[in-house]
Amino acid sequence: MPALDAFEPTLQTVLDAARAEHGVPGVVVGVVRGDERSVVASGIANVETGIDVTPDTLFQIGSISKVYTATLVMQLVHAGVVELDEPVRGALQEFRVRDDAATLSITPRHLLSHTSGIEGDHFLDCGRNPDALWRYVSTLEDVGQLHAPDDMFSYCNSGYGVLGRLVEEATGDHFTRALQRRLLRPAGLRRTVTLAEQAIVHRVAAGHHHGDSGLQVNPWTLARFNVPIGGVIADADDILTFARLHLAGGKNADGKQVLPSRALTAMVEPQVEVPGSTDEWALGWNVKRWGDTDVLSHDGDTVGQRSFLRVIPEADAAIVVLANSARGDHVATAVFDAIGGDVLQCRPDPLPEPLPVDERPDASACNGIYERLHQRLAIAGGDDETLRMTIIPDELFSLAGMRERTLTLTPVGDDRYRTTDPGTGVDTIVTMVEGDEDDDRPGFVHLGRRAHARIA
Repeated sequence: MPALDAFEPTLQTVLDAARAEHGVPGVVVGVVRGDERSVVASGIANVETGIDVTPDTLFQIGSISKVYTATLVMQLVHAGVVELDEPVRGALQEFRVRDDAATLSITPRHLLSHTSGIEGDHFLDCGRNPDALWRYVSTLEDVGQLHAPDDMFSYCNSGYGVLGRLVEEATGDHFTRALQRRLLRPAGLRRTVTLAEQAIVHRVAAGHHHGDSGLQVNPWTLARFNVPIGGVIADADDILTFARLHLAGGKNADGKQVLPSRALTAMVEPQVEVPGSTDEWALGWNVKRWGDTDVLSHDGDTVGQRSFLRVIPEADAAIVVLANSARGDHVATAVFDAIGGDVLQCRPDPLPEPLPVDERPDASACNGIYERLHQRLAIAGGDDETLRMTIIPDELFSLAGMRERTLTLTPVGDDRYRTTDPGTGVDTIVTMVEGDEDDDRPGFVHLGRRAHARIA
């Protein structure tokens, strides 16, 4: 295997080519393997100012923040101040959802593994005061359930807001202070912040969207309640240092134990299968397979930015990709393929190819309307063994820049369909999940790792 410094020119070439091909303004890629580390950058941080992306540029890392939150929660679990399998309601009297049975039964384990069933995309700015998370959790009373706790996996942002509030109750600090004191500083993460006023003293990447008139800068939209959900801001080097903490059994670069190794072992134990894939979700981590190799994974998505973290324990290695455009998926795919193939001897499996026309099943039973908070799916067709799915965002998601669009679903087998997002050109898998055992029609559609329940 080549040394990382010898591979760096190849990585730079791959990064430059993929970024230019897909029109992503700026990207930073970091790799760590054992004691070796390499960080390369390409492009610009902000099309309005024209400043270059550099290896130390800060990006919004989005939902990779959830792994930080999960790490902090598991630190508290193994300190004996958070109970993993006791109802959250016992610790947070303000926690209540519309379903009374769910209110009384949801545990931190459900929240960490996205099996609580709570409608997952409840976003409500609750101000900048230290009580923002308390206010946020107090607004969940009107949020419904997609399914009963433990029934299935459905990605749940709301649950990580509850976990952030649980950290506050357990530590007596507001979440950002607890994160700094108990994880970021002990781990040596000196350029990781959570607030815009902290980030602005650094070189910071702006988010971008690809509009009809070209690239445009997105406004900064991260609110205080969102920190445990997706509000961490960091550079690639700090993210690699965080990954090394997980690879080194909870020890920082100075050999000091930040959290017990048994806490990290518990974090990677699979809890639930992710529909339509070979992935399993653990306590914070998504466990992927690159061939026969287990890979700890999490992606992040904020308005105009995309982030990707892969930790490969077998290779004592980690990769991070930070991009300031939603098309960053294409760059991450090229980077993972290059590093995985040339440096780590394992690479991601490609998406399955569509079935031959004469082998495609009748898909008409999938026709219907499916819904989750803020988004509806209308599926029709099936006569020609393909389906058309119209994604209909509500007013809130429309204000965030999402538009109604229709996608073609082509079967790849096992109730799975392949489709391409027309805005980003990114391919993904849509999965039909059975519901009522007396009904042959799917009860749910899984898109973007989120369940949409049939309503018609």
